[in-house]
Amino acid sequence: MKYARPGQFLCNHLTGVANKTARRLPTQWQSIGHYAGLWHDLGKILDRWQAYLKSNDRSRKVAHSPHGAMLAMSLTKRHRAVPSLTFVIAGHHGGLRDKDHLSGDDFTNRAKDWEQARDEAISTIPDFLPEQLPEFNLKGTRLEFAVRMLFGCLVDADRIDAAIFTGDAPPELDEASSVSQLSTCFNPRHQDGELAQLRCEFASDCMAKAQQPRGLFRLTGPTGVGKTMASLQWAIAHCKAHSLAQEKVDQVREELEGILYVGPLQSIIEQNWNIYRQVLNVPVLAHYSDFQPSEDELLTYKLTTERWDASVICTSGVQFYESLFARTPAKCRKLSHLMRRCILIDEAQSIPLEYAKPILDALRTLVEDWGCTVVLMSATQPSFRNVDADFDRKCTDIIPDQRSRYFFEQTRRVTYSISTDLWQWSDVAERIRSLPKTLVSQSLTVVNTTQLAREGFQALSDIIEESWFHLSARMVPAHRKQVLAEVLRRTLPTNPDEKQPCHVISTQVVEAGVDLDFPLVLRQFAPLDSIIQAAGRCNRENHLKWHEAFVQVFDLEEANYPSGDYRKRTQITREILGSADYDLNENLLAAISLYYNKCNSSLTGDTYKIQELRKNLQFEQVAESFKLIDDEHQFSAFVPWRDGAELIETLDLTQPLSERDWRRLQPYTVSLPKKWEHIAEDYPCGLLVWPLEFYSDQFGASDLLQSVVY
Repeated sequence: MKYARPGQFLCNHLTGVANKTARRLPTQWQSIGHYAGLWHDLGKILDRWQAYLKSNDRSRKVAHSPHGAMLAMSLTKRHRAVPSLTFVIAGHHGGLRDKDHLSGDDFTNRAKDWEQARDEAISTIPDFLPEQLPEFNLKGTRLEFAVRMLFGCLVDADRIDAAIFTGDAPPELDEASSVSQLSTCFNPRHQDGELAQLRCEFASDCMAKAQQPRGLFRLTGPTGVGKTMASLQWAIAHCKAHSLAQEKVDQVREELEGILYVGPLQSIIEQNWNIYRQVLNVPVLAHYSDFQPSEDELLTYKLTTERWDASVICTSGVQFYESLFARTPAKCRKLSHLMRRCILIDEAQSIPLEYAKPILDALRTLVEDWGCTVVLMSATQPSFRNVDADFDRKCTDIIPDQRSRYFFEQTRRVTYSISTDLWQWSDVAERIRSLPKTLVSQSLTVVNTTQLAREGFQALSDIIEESWFHLSARMVPAHRKQVLAEVLRRTLPTNPDEKQPCHVISTQVVEAGVDLDFPLVLRQFAPLDSIIQAAGRCNRENHLKWHEAFVQVFDLEEANYPSGDYRKRTQITREILGSADYDLNENLLAAISLYYNKCNSSLTGDTYKIQELRKNLQFEQVAESFKLIDDEHQFSAFVPWRDGAELIETLDLTQPLSERDWRRLQPYTVSLPKKWEHIAEDYPCGLLVWPLEFYSDQFGASDLLQSVVY
């Protein structure tokens, strides 16, 4: 008998992986998935690989993946679907490769005896070769994406079969997720008042559309109207409407198996994860960089995040989008549990425009070929008409345009004031001082760069001698969290009479999803969506009349704007807000529409030509080109700040760190400009440590010594 691993018969492993792969796939792919599993370890049937398995020498690897790939390649003329199998089988350990690699001598030379392996398999494994595979007519990027999904299913099936055999994973991991038991308890926090009533109205309107067929949707509503809760209710009802075993439509399984929430920032993801946990009766998986599972939960958490095998998941845009265009087994494995999901994309305006075309194409493919529903959520809903007209046309508004206008009108909470003059910090201070004496002295000032945030803090705190706080991405997450907690204690106490003076100057880290509430928000000129997101931190809880709460847009003398697209969108905003026809107090939605039309008019949405690479099945080049995190101009460093100092003392920095160690370090890790890398200390474990003397309790990391800062 031949073995796949010590104690496990090869035949049992191949048939087990074949069945598990097929099980996850839509009907039209099940036969192809079956043979992907049956052929993936074909090379292990050869005597030389069996000898390798019995030996203790692992210094020289013996190839086994190319043999099944060569078998698939040999059947190309007979079966149109088989070329996809070649990529999937060849890459199930090392990752998907470019098309050119599979025809190269290096690849074919490693599998010269594939015919011998095939003949032996035919004689020992029942139904090893098909008489006929189904015709498969996907082309272009749809074919490319199908290869990824098949790859993810094969990798997951292979890993799970091995884990179950070795006892390294609980058997329940082999069971599919279900939404049949999913329910909510939305009653713990009963609220009175006009805003609460409006939130109920908004949620009711959403629920009226929950029975619609799977598809692409937009959910547009003003900040504070309750999109988080309403979208969750809608998603649960929508999943349940499509969770029963129904007739197959176009050979796609229609049942929805769970909810995936995608947030743009860690603060938003963590906030909504906590909300989901409070109101749902099932565990909610959090998958973002700083999440810290307990020691007892670590194994289950690792396995679950690798697979996304949970009914409800909260993850980041980086995790989600990069998984769609990844090539490695670890990242693609999640795709096996991405199909048949209701995907909620929060703050849709955060979709990076330079990658918009491939992202929108992938989202549409998830809906059309893989049984998903996708919802784009935002208060400043972007128009993608000029980037992908087909995507835009296929989107259905959960809240119709006219009704959306009603909610925006009813939730008007602020008065916008636009100044095109160039201000000095003394002018900003004067505007803060103009707050009515009846209000507690509180304000939020948002600027475009960390340098301006630091300069503003120093200047304004000298002029207005009250409590000032600084927030920026130069501070480690644990530091920002601590400052935000103090700000919330002062601005949103349990007893409203206990509010205290509080002034915050920040970069864009507070603009989206953070539940801050100030009577006055000052925003330096920026892209219009950023201005409106900042306005969402003004009078958020509707305790003031709209004419008592102000959003002041201003500009500064000698202020440098971030380059590139940000500067271009800021200029477009200036042009729009300089026109009386687009007063934000009267024509907010019209201004937003014009803004996105102008922004997208000159964009291809595919700066790095990823779509062409995808059509040519260049998986390695796609993965290399699709990078949302700028590791070319940025680097990450650990800061031994507060509890971080004790944490690093527990680590052996001379040895490679474990995955758990890296995760524990995340709350004290910050991204910094590459030009500062020489300041960091480099340890053999691969960790870069930022010296505390270059870290301020007010401003975070800087290339200046603390003594200079102060």
